[in-house]
Amino acid sequence: MSNKSGIILVNLGSPESPTLKSVRKYLRDFLMDKRVIDTSFLKRFFLVNGIIVPFRSKSLTKSYRKIWENGQSPLVLSTLKIKKKIEQLGVDGGVEIGMRYGEPSIKAALQNLNKKMGSLEELYLIALYPHFAQASYQTAVEKVKQEMDKLKLKIPLKVLPPFYQDPLYISALVEKILAFDLAQFDHLLFCFHGLSQKQIQKSDQSGSECLVKDNCCDSVQARPFCYRYQVFQTVKLVTEQLDIRKDKYSVSFQSGAKKKKWLTPSTTEELIQLAQTKKKKILVISPSFVSDCLETLEELKISGKELFLSHGGEKFQYVDCLNDSDSFMNALQCWISNKNKFDSYEKVILPDR
Repeated sequence: MSNKSGIILVNLGSPESPTLKSVRKYLRDFLMDKRVIDTSFLKRFFLVNGIIVPFRSKSLTKSYRKIWENGQSPLVLSTLKIKKKIEQLGVDGGVEIGMRYGEPSIKAALQNLNKKMGSLEELYLIALYPHFAQASYQTAVEKVKQEMDKLKLKIPLKVLPPFYQDPLYISALVEKILAFDLAQFDHLLFCFHGLSQKQIQKSDQSGSECLVKDNCCDSVQARPFCYRYQVFQTVKLVTEQLDIRKDKYSVSFQSGAKKKKWLTPSTTEELIQLAQTKKKKILVISPSFVSDCLETLEELKISGKELFLSHGGEKFQYVDCLNDSDSFMNALQCWISNKNKFDSYEKVILPDR
């Protein structure tokens, strides 16, 4: 990278504070994204402002209060630590972070980079999502491009593709898991963020394979944009390195909407099922998140544990996300140092169907 290069790290985002006002504002920003709730604008507007925000804000505010750390969002704090460590590693180019929703904003990150570098000549984007999904990875990449256009930054945008099977990412996950004595557990549960079947099927450009054929994930064509394939590929690679039998682990998906078809099994159902089938001691991993956040710290580490134990489970241990671990920092440094790891904006985005 040249002396005029910028690196922007993009993560999901968080409310500014664990207050009802901040949570409502964040929810509106997040859920009004057409790639998060995939329906018409009017239906989305009514659903978000008439149902979700009024009825879920209070409970979510309580959940955020449980995980708030030293006056900061754990996700934002983790991302700031990642930025600081990358700078300490001495990588070429300026480094800034931007949140897809909330602060610090992507717009501010771009402005800071342009000022810091004395006019940017190229930008390298790392969306901190290992797996492709329109509701996470794609919307983050597109938001950066939109803000670049608004700021009239007519420079090349290079994007790190999803790193779900990169050896360095897999090794970092394995190292995190091996910090625990696996002999103490009956079962490993890999929890991933949920996604609607509708969004999964949109990744199938043929329109005739995804979730239609039993072996749909064997289709090479869908793999660059298929969240489901990429999730199972991550689990396959991790369990192979750990040498774990198939009956000793399972996969589940969080945050499913009850009235729509989402990926299954749900984490809630899987936790109950494990507790009731003599899998009394479980180790829980959340590979779809790089930074710990509400979905990992509250939904899994707190509520998930309570659910499992209340249904007969005896031991529930959560494995922290990669956050700013040395192994993940090593991965980021290697990727940043290798220009060939990055693709053009057009290559990493799924065309609209």
